[in-house]
Amino acid sequence: MVVFVVVLAVLGVALVVLGVAGIQERLPRNRFVGVRTEDSLSCQEAYALANKVAALPTTAAGALLVLAAVGVAGLDGAEAAVVGTVGAAGALGLLLAGGVQGAQAAHALTTGATPAGPHSRCTDCVGCELMTSLRG
Repeated sequence: MVVFVVVLAVLGVALVVLGVAGIQERLPRNRFVGVRTEDSLSCQEAYALANKVAALPTTAAGALLVLAAVGVAGLDGAEAAVVGTVGAAGALGLLLAGGVQGAQAAHALTTGATPAGPHSRCTDCVGCELMTSLRG
């Protein structure tokens, strides 16, 4: 049970840190964390917006995992398993909702561009390189 508590707590703290970075627009565009859709990776502006929109649900998911870890640590047996599972499921739901909202925000930003193309509002083109490498 100790391993379960540690995993929940570490994941929770990591999500809180990611959420705070998203709120502060300090999450750098990367291949591993954050809202990573074609629209969000198309430019830094879209990536920052998507992750700022997803930041509050991400932070809440992290806090929920930390609370679940505390609950699991204070319980034994089946009760601990239920608290951990419900906490993890709730956090996953929050993460999915935040990701969908962030993706929609990035899509709205990039499709609201001028007729010159969906990426014309961007100031750089690193996102196109990222998307190409992610596709294989």
